[in-house]
Amino acid sequence: MPTYHQRLAEQKRTAIVDAATALFLESGYDKTSLARIADAAEVSKATLFKQFPTKAELFDAIVTDYWRTEDGALTPPPGDPAAGLTVLGNRYVALLTRPGMVALFRIVIAEAPRFPELGQTQEVSKATLFKQFPTKAELFDAIVTDYWRTEDGALTPPPGDPAAGLTVLGNRYVALLTRPGMVALFRIVIAEAPRFPELGQTQFKLGKQPFFDAVRDYLAAESQAGTLVVDDPVSAATQFLGMISNFAFWPRMLLVNWAPTEKAMAKSVDEAVRTVLARYAKV
Repeated sequence: MPTYHQRLAEQKRTAIVDAATALFLESGYDKTSLARIADAAEVSKATLFKQFPTKAELFDAIVTDYWRTEDGALTPPPGDPAAGLTVLGNRYVALLTRPGMVALFRIVIAEAPRFPELGQTQEVSKATLFKQFPTKAELFDAIVTDYWRTEDGALTPPPGDPAAGLTVLGNRYVALLTRPGMVALFRIVIAEAPRFPELGQTQFKLGKQPFFDAVRDYLAAESQAGTLVVDDPVSAATQFLGMISNFAFWPRMLLVNWAPTEKAMAKSVDEAVRTVLARYAKV
């Protein structure tokens, strides 16, 4: 059983981590000092520095705590892949939905360096700006729509050849996600969503949802054509796009230098296509 002093030290550690997480999210990592964290946690600076000599070590502790599974959560033994993957999948959901996990990602994403091209501006008069975009919301709507617009004539492939059709859609998705400025657009939405939730709604409604709907409808059409058996096109579309974005896009939000080759991107699409075909093939 922990001693009184051990329990007290753990309580102070928890207070420090909670205060640091809140302040990092509110003011940013760079603008949050250890002294300010100590004040918010109601501990002395000496106590904080004893546990976390640097801000980097404190942030390491925050990340480690958030990603720590329950005691004894070992990797399932091989032999029953369905049971093992279910265990691992449920653990992953538990981690991702842990209170504060979204806040942790917001901190990291908001603080990651923005791409240089975002700083390039073109001078226009205020009159010209307000004539085209009377409100900031309308301007943001236009930005999202432009970023998610595919090339002219990019129609949904006809059903009949799911391997070819999914490859086309997968490559289009990669092209959208790797478009210059797309990462910055997501950073804006993720960082500002707590204060301006309408930004997230706009990004989804005018951005991802139309493309997602096209993939969903395509999978439903293939199922109706008898080339695939897809009882739940929404889930199938989620799986397909998720496999691609988890390689082509989301690492960019955390790892600034993440830049897979075109060959690697094409392989990620091919693997996603193969997985969907294997899962929903007509038996």
